[in-house]
Amino acid sequence: MEHKKRKKRDAPISYRPPSSLKAEFEERVMRSGLSTSAYITKAVFGSEMPRQVRRPPVEKQILARQLAVLAEIRDQIRALQKQSREEEHGADEALARNLEEIAGRLTEMRTLSLRAMGRTP
Repeated sequence: MEHKKRKKRDAPISYRPPSSLKAEFEERVMRSGLSTSAYITKAVFGSEMPRQVRRPPVEKQILARQLAVLAEIRDQIRALQKQSREEEHGADEALARNLEEIAGRLTEMRTLSLRAMGRTP
């Protein structure tokens, strides 16, 4: 059996940031959502960002979860508003105003979260 010659990969190029900058470097890599290699390549060559990053930055993961929770709260508030309108003895005006104010604040929080993620509300 004939062994195929495998082409050896080139030796990797490594980068070791100064200890005073290591934490900042790691933070920037994490925030970019890129692998360390992709981040360095982009920084050195100015290449375009890939269409999709491998992992979203931690902040975006947290914001995405926050948006989901805010949407659940909004749905619960809308259900309460609908229930208060359908009651036979009429809606309590103070409750209706409070629910409307809360719904407005939730909309504002979702808008801010979307903007923080770089998305349009």
